[in-house]
This record gives sequence, structure tokens and C-alpha cells, in this order.
Amino acid sequence: MQTISEIMTPNVHTIPPDAPIEKAAQEMREGDFGVMPVGDKNQLLGIITDCDIVVRAVATGKGLSTPVRDVMSQDVVWVREDATVEEGAQIMSEHQIRRLPVVDANQRLVG
Repeated sequence: MQTISEIMTPNVHTIPPDAPIEKAAQEMREGDFGVMPVGDKNQLLGIITDCDIVVRAVATGKGLSTPVRDVMSQDVVWVREDATVEEGAQIMSEHQIRRLPVVDANQRLVG
């Protein structure tokens, strides 16, 4: 069976929790993606999406300098790199998500 580590995207770009949401939005635009892991030294702390920025920041009147940590989702669903692709697909289906952070045995973000 194929494992997650065989199909994941390695070296995922993260954003620090103290970065302003404006930087997150700019990086999402430049990279053409709508979700970014929030991390500190490969430690997965949360996820920020373009929807988080709009609904939790813009719609509530927060400024562009608002830290990512103030609008990110902290309850992150993830998968271990040694899980099977089927297990990863099941997690994604159960939680109705399209992106799934991958962590190693020490819960460090790897993909």
C-alpha cells in the first residue's frame, strides 16, 4: 500500500503565527492557494484559509496588521506520514477537507 509520504508535497511553506494577515493573504495570492499551515520551527500550530481572513478578520473590522494567530483555526486535522493513502482519504472525507497537513512521528510538519 502506498503511504502518505510517497504522495505528499514536501517542504510546505508555513507562516508564523505572529505574521500579519496581510502577509498571509499576499502569499496565498502569489502562490495561488487558499490555505496555509501556521507553524513555528516545523511545529504545526494551526491553519489559516482565505475564508478565515475574510470571515474572521475583514467581516469583523480587524485590520491588515492583525496577527495570523487571531484568525487561524487551531483545531487542525492532520495525518501521519506513515499512514496509508486510504487512511488519509478517509480522514479528508470524514472532515470534508481538501488539504491535509502531514506530520512525522514527533508531530512536526513535513508535508
